[in-house]
Amino acid sequence: MSGISEYYFFLTQLLAPIRTPLSDLSYDIQIPIIAAFILGILGAFSPCQLSTNVAAFAFISRDVGEAKRVTRAALAYLLGKAAVYSLVGGAAIVLGLQLAQVSIPVVVFTRKALGPVLILLGLLMLGVIKLSIPLFARLAERLRRGLSERRDPRGAFLLGVAFSFAACPTLFVLFFGTLIPLAVATSIEGLTFPAIFAIGTTFPLMLFVALLAFGAQSVTPIVKKLRAADVWVTRVAAIVFILVGINEIALYWFG
Repeated sequence: MSGISEYYFFLTQLLAPIRTPLSDLSYDIQIPIIAAFILGILGAFSPCQLSTNVAAFAFISRDVGEAKRVTRAALAYLLGKAAVYSLVGGAAIVLGLQLAQVSIPVVVFTRKALGPVLILLGLLMLGVIKLSIPLFARLAERLRRGLSERRDPRGAFLLGVAFSFAACPTLFVLFFGTLIPLAVATSIEGLTFPAIFAIGTTFPLMLFVALLAFGAQSVTPIVKKLRAADVWVTRVAAIVFILVGINEIALYWFG
Protein backbone atom coordinates (compact mmCIF):
# COMPACT_ATOMS: atom_id res chain seq x y z
CA MET A 1 0.00 0.00 0.00
CA SER A 2 2.79 2.42 0.93
CA GLY A 3 4.58 1.56 -2.31
CA ILE A 4 1.52 2.62 -4.35
CA SER A 5 1.28 5.89 -2.42
CA GLU A 6 4.97 6.56 -3.04
CA TYR A 7 4.47 5.84 -6.76
CA TYR A 8 1.58 8.32 -6.99
CA PHE A 9 3.63 10.89 -5.04
CA PHE A 10 6.51 10.34 -7.47
CA LEU A 11 4.23 11.07 -10.44
CA THR A 12 2.96 14.22 -8.73
CA GLN A 13 6.46 15.48 -8.00
CA LEU A 14 7.65 14.59 -11.49
CA LEU A 15 5.02 16.86 -13.07
CA ALA A 16 5.21 19.65 -10.48
CA PRO A 17 7.77 21.77 -12.44
CA ILE A 18 5.27 21.93 -15.32
CA ARG A 19 2.05 22.11 -13.34
CA THR A 20 2.99 24.88 -10.89
CA PRO A 21 3.93 27.56 -13.49
CA LEU A 22 0.79 26.74 -15.49
CA SER A 23 -1.33 27.12 -12.37
CA ASP A 24 0.20 30.51 -11.60
CA LEU A 25 -0.24 31.61 -15.23
CA SER A 26 -3.93 30.65 -15.29
CA TYR A 27 -4.59 32.93 -12.32
CA ASP A 28 -2.50 35.82 -13.68
CA ILE A 29 -4.11 35.96 -17.13
CA GLN A 30 -6.97 38.43 -17.37
CA ILE A 31 -8.49 36.98 -20.57
CA PRO A 32 -10.97 34.29 -19.41
CA ILE A 33 -10.97 32.19 -22.59
CA ILE A 34 -7.16 31.89 -22.52
CA ALA A 35 -7.32 31.07 -18.82
CA ALA A 36 -9.77 28.27 -19.67
CA PHE A 37 -7.31 26.84 -22.21
CA ILE A 38 -4.42 26.99 -19.72
CA LEU A 39 -6.56 25.31 -17.06
CA GLY A 40 -7.10 22.49 -19.58
CA ILE A 41 -3.36 22.15 -20.17
CA LEU A 42 -2.89 22.14 -16.41
CA GLY A 43 -5.39 19.28 -16.20
CA ALA A 44 -3.47 17.38 -18.88
CA PHE A 45 -0.42 17.32 -16.61
CA SER A 46 -2.28 15.87 -13.65
CA PRO A 47 -0.94 12.38 -12.82
CA CYS A 48 -4.30 10.75 -13.52
CA GLN A 49 -4.31 12.05 -17.11
CA LEU A 50 -1.04 10.36 -17.97
CA SER A 51 -2.66 6.95 -18.38
CA THR A 52 -5.49 8.02 -20.69
CA ASN A 53 -3.15 10.16 -22.81
CA VAL A 54 -0.72 7.27 -23.22
CA ALA A 55 -3.54 4.90 -24.16
CA ALA A 56 -5.05 7.43 -26.58
CA PHE A 57 -1.66 8.01 -28.24
CA ALA A 58 -1.15 4.27 -28.65
CA PHE A 59 -4.58 3.97 -30.28
CA ILE A 60 -4.27 6.99 -32.58
CA SER A 61 -0.68 6.31 -33.66
CA ARG A 62 -1.47 2.89 -35.15
CA ASP A 63 -1.70 4.54 -38.58
CA VAL A 64 1.80 6.00 -38.39
CA GLY A 65 2.88 7.13 -41.84
CA GLU A 66 -0.64 8.05 -42.98
CA ALA A 67 -0.90 11.67 -41.88
CA LYS A 68 -4.53 12.10 -42.95
CA ARG A 69 -5.76 9.09 -41.01
CA VAL A 70 -3.78 9.99 -37.91
CA THR A 71 -5.06 13.57 -38.09
CA ARG A 72 -8.69 12.46 -38.53
CA ALA A 73 -8.40 10.05 -35.61
CA ALA A 74 -6.83 12.72 -33.40
CA LEU A 75 -9.54 15.25 -34.27
CA ALA A 76 -12.26 12.64 -33.69
CA TYR A 77 -10.78 11.85 -30.27
CA LEU A 78 -10.69 15.57 -29.43
CA LEU A 79 -14.28 15.98 -30.65
CA GLY A 80 -15.41 13.12 -28.42
CA LYS A 81 -13.86 14.73 -25.35
CA ALA A 82 -15.11 18.20 -26.27
CA ALA A 83 -18.66 16.90 -26.75
CA VAL A 84 -18.81 15.36 -23.27
CA TYR A 85 -17.14 18.32 -21.56
CA SER A 86 -19.46 20.72 -23.38
CA LEU A 87 -22.61 18.81 -22.41
CA VAL A 88 -21.65 18.35 -18.76
CA GLY A 89 -20.05 21.77 -18.42
CA GLY A 90 -22.87 23.51 -20.26
CA ALA A 91 -25.43 21.99 -17.90
CA ALA A 92 -23.37 23.07 -14.89
CA ILE A 93 -22.98 26.60 -16.27
CA VAL A 94 -26.70 26.93 -16.96
CA LEU A 95 -27.47 25.76 -13.44
CA GLY A 96 -24.65 27.87 -12.02
CA LEU A 97 -23.43 25.00 -9.89
CA GLN A 98 -20.04 24.18 -8.41
CA LEU A 99 -20.12 20.39 -8.35
CA ALA A 100 -16.57 19.54 -7.32
CA GLN A 101 -17.44 17.86 -4.01
CA VAL A 102 -20.46 16.04 -5.45
CA SER A 103 -18.49 14.78 -8.44
CA ILE A 104 -15.50 13.33 -6.61
CA PRO A 105 -17.23 10.05 -5.52
CA VAL A 106 -18.43 9.52 -9.10
CA VAL A 107 -14.93 10.16 -10.43
CA VAL A 108 -13.37 7.71 -7.99
CA PHE A 109 -15.83 5.04 -9.19
CA THR A 110 -15.07 5.72 -12.88
CA ARG A 111 -11.32 5.59 -12.26
CA LYS A 112 -11.74 2.21 -10.54
CA ALA A 113 -13.77 0.96 -13.50
CA LEU A 114 -11.27 2.25 -16.10
CA GLY A 115 -8.49 -0.20 -15.19
CA PRO A 116 -10.46 -3.42 -15.74
CA VAL A 117 -12.09 -1.96 -18.87
CA LEU A 118 -8.71 -1.09 -20.44
CA ILE A 119 -7.36 -4.55 -19.64
CA LEU A 120 -10.47 -6.11 -21.19
CA LEU A 121 -10.09 -3.99 -24.34
CA GLY A 122 -6.41 -4.92 -24.60
CA LEU A 123 -7.20 -8.62 -24.30
CA LEU A 124 -9.93 -8.29 -26.93
CA MET A 125 -7.50 -6.56 -29.30
CA LEU A 126 -5.03 -9.40 -28.78
CA GLY A 127 -7.75 -11.98 -29.39
CA VAL A 128 -7.08 -13.59 -26.01
CA ILE A 129 -10.71 -13.40 -24.90
CA LYS A 130 -13.12 -15.53 -26.89
CA LEU A 131 -16.64 -15.71 -25.47
CA SER A 132 -18.70 -18.84 -26.10
CA ILE A 133 -22.13 -17.24 -25.56
CA PRO A 134 -23.27 -16.35 -29.11
CA LEU A 135 -24.64 -12.87 -28.38
CA PHE A 136 -21.68 -11.75 -26.29
CA ALA A 137 -19.27 -13.45 -28.67
CA ARG A 138 -20.63 -11.42 -31.59
CA LEU A 139 -20.46 -8.20 -29.59
CA ALA A 140 -16.92 -8.97 -28.45
CA GLU A 141 -15.81 -9.77 -32.00
CA ARG A 142 -17.30 -6.52 -33.32
CA LEU A 143 -15.55 -4.59 -30.58
CA ARG A 144 -12.26 -6.36 -31.25
CA ARG A 145 -12.46 -5.58 -34.96
CA GLY A 146 -13.44 -2.01 -34.27
CA LEU A 147 -10.42 -1.54 -32.04
CA SER A 148 -7.80 -3.49 -33.93
CA GLU A 149 -8.84 -3.42 -37.59
CA ARG A 150 -11.14 -0.51 -38.36
CA ARG A 151 -9.35 2.66 -39.34
CA ASP A 152 -12.23 5.16 -39.40
CA PRO A 153 -12.52 7.97 -36.82
CA ARG A 154 -15.53 6.46 -35.03
CA GLY A 155 -13.40 4.36 -32.72
CA ALA A 156 -11.27 7.38 -31.78
CA PHE A 157 -14.40 9.47 -31.15
CA LEU A 158 -15.86 6.81 -28.84
CA LEU A 159 -12.51 6.53 -27.06
CA GLY A 160 -12.58 10.29 -26.49
CA VAL A 161 -16.09 10.03 -25.07
CA ALA A 162 -15.11 7.13 -22.80
CA PHE A 163 -11.93 8.77 -21.53
CA SER A 164 -13.87 11.95 -20.72
CA PHE A 165 -15.56 10.02 -17.94
CA ALA A 166 -12.21 8.75 -16.67
CA ALA A 167 -11.19 12.01 -15.05
CA CYS A 168 -9.69 12.12 -11.57
CA PRO A 169 -10.59 14.27 -8.55
CA THR A 170 -7.81 16.74 -9.38
CA LEU A 171 -9.17 17.31 -12.88
CA PHE A 172 -12.75 17.64 -11.63
CA VAL A 173 -11.75 20.21 -9.03
CA LEU A 174 -10.09 22.18 -11.83
CA PHE A 175 -13.16 21.79 -14.03
CA PHE A 176 -16.04 22.28 -11.60
CA GLY A 177 -14.24 24.25 -8.92
CA THR A 178 -12.31 26.70 -11.12
CA LEU A 179 -13.46 26.63 -14.75
CA ILE A 180 -17.23 26.53 -14.14
CA PRO A 181 -17.27 29.50 -11.72
CA LEU A 182 -15.11 31.40 -14.24
CA ALA A 183 -17.56 30.51 -17.02
CA VAL A 184 -20.60 31.50 -14.94
CA ALA A 185 -19.00 34.87 -14.19
CA THR A 186 -18.29 35.41 -17.91
CA SER A 187 -21.94 35.09 -19.00
CA ILE A 188 -22.81 33.68 -22.45
CA GLU A 189 -19.19 33.44 -23.63
CA GLY A 190 -18.55 31.03 -20.78
CA LEU A 191 -20.56 28.32 -22.54
CA THR A 192 -17.56 27.79 -24.82
CA PHE A 193 -15.13 27.30 -21.93
CA PRO A 194 -15.72 23.55 -21.38
CA ALA A 195 -14.81 22.84 -25.02
CA ILE A 196 -11.76 25.11 -24.72
CA PHE A 197 -10.81 23.25 -21.55
CA ALA A 198 -11.13 19.92 -23.41
CA ILE A 199 -8.82 21.22 -26.14
CA GLY A 200 -6.33 22.16 -23.44
CA THR A 201 -6.43 18.69 -21.87
CA THR A 202 -5.55 17.12 -25.23
CA PHE A 203 -3.04 19.78 -26.32
CA PRO A 204 0.14 17.88 -25.28
CA LEU A 205 -1.26 14.73 -26.89
CA MET A 206 -2.02 16.62 -30.11
CA LEU A 207 1.56 17.93 -30.23
CA PHE A 208 2.92 14.39 -30.14
CA VAL A 209 0.37 13.26 -32.73
CA ALA A 210 1.35 16.16 -35.03
CA LEU A 211 5.01 15.23 -34.73
CA LEU A 212 4.13 11.63 -35.50
CA ALA A 213 1.85 12.43 -38.44
CA PHE A 214 3.95 15.02 -40.21
CA GLY A 215 7.42 14.20 -38.93
CA ALA A 216 7.03 10.65 -40.19
CA GLN A 217 7.35 11.92 -43.75
CA SER A 218 11.11 12.31 -43.20
CA VAL A 219 11.57 8.71 -42.09
CA THR A 220 9.82 6.90 -44.94
CA PRO A 221 11.77 3.60 -44.69
CA ILE A 222 10.87 3.24 -41.01
CA VAL A 223 7.25 4.11 -41.74
CA LYS A 224 7.04 1.44 -44.45
CA LYS A 225 8.36 -1.16 -42.03
CA LEU A 226 5.84 -0.12 -39.41
CA ARG A 227 2.99 -0.34 -41.90
CA ALA A 228 4.19 -3.80 -42.92
CA ALA A 229 4.11 -4.75 -39.24
CA ASP A 230 0.54 -3.52 -38.75
CA VAL A 231 -0.44 -6.57 -36.69
CA TRP A 232 2.44 -5.95 -34.33
CA VAL A 233 1.60 -2.25 -34.03
CA THR A 234 -1.92 -3.23 -32.96
CA ARG A 235 -0.49 -5.72 -30.48
CA VAL A 236 1.76 -3.05 -29.00
CA ALA A 237 -1.26 -0.75 -28.63
CA ALA A 238 -3.13 -3.60 -26.89
CA ILE A 239 -0.24 -4.18 -24.51
CA VAL A 240 -0.17 -0.45 -23.71
CA PHE A 241 -3.89 -0.64 -22.88
CA ILE A 242 -3.22 -3.57 -20.54
CA LEU A 243 -0.26 -1.88 -18.82
CA VAL A 244 -2.23 1.34 -18.38
CA GLY A 245 -5.11 -0.70 -16.97
CA ILE A 246 -2.77 -2.32 -14.45
CA ASN A 247 -1.49 1.14 -13.52
CA GLU A 248 -5.07 2.34 -12.98
CA ILE A 249 -5.90 -0.65 -10.77
CA ALA A 250 -2.73 -0.13 -8.73
CA LEU A 251 -3.50 3.56 -8.15
CA TYR A 252 -7.25 3.48 -7.62
CA TRP A 253 -7.88 0.04 -6.12
CA PHE A 254 -4.86 -0.25 -3.84
CA GLY A 255 -3.66 3.37 -3.57
